[in-house]
Amino acid sequence: MKSAKSNLGKERIVWHYTAGTNHFQGILGDRVIKLSTILVDRGERPAVWFSQSPLWERTATVDRYWSIRPTEVMLEEMLEEMLSDGIPLMRIAVLETTAPVRWKDFKRTSGISFLTAKSLEKSAYDNGSNPWLWRCSFAPVPFDDWVSVEVYQRIGWTDTGILKGLRERMTG
Repeated sequence: MKSAKSNLGKERIVWHYTAGTNHFQGILGDRVIKLSTILVDRGERPAVWFSQSPLWERTATVDRYWSIRPTEVMLEEMLEEMLSDGIPLMRIAVLETTAPVRWKDFKRTSGISFLTAKSLEKSAYDNGSNPWLWRCSFAPVPFDDWVSVEVYQRIGWTDTGILKGLRERMTG
């Protein structure tokens, strides 16, 4: 399930995962990945979230699919079910330096409460995600920083060509 663009030179890639057309169309229309304000505590800094996971970030999954702690085979079955239900699975790749904040540093610097952080970690682990693979940015991420835009199809992750089209329209 790895993308052909999972490595760009020596710089590591991280992905912003999203499921569903409306959210993804909003990102494309704005040409920026905005700060997430969903479930953000008062006093906590909003962030744009990414993952080092090349497969799928379970925390980007529509709630009704969060039923079991998946093995890799179960994860592929869940992705197949989402596709069959007409839910597009997208990800935007950026260089890791674009999202330099690690989960441990986010907990220390964001203003997130200890209990909320522990709850997020437990929920992530219970649903097959690993917070130690999470990265974030405290600033919106414009499309100039994107490396690729990919869609999950039954054969795996493939580049959509959307990014090339956006860049051509901006320069042409």
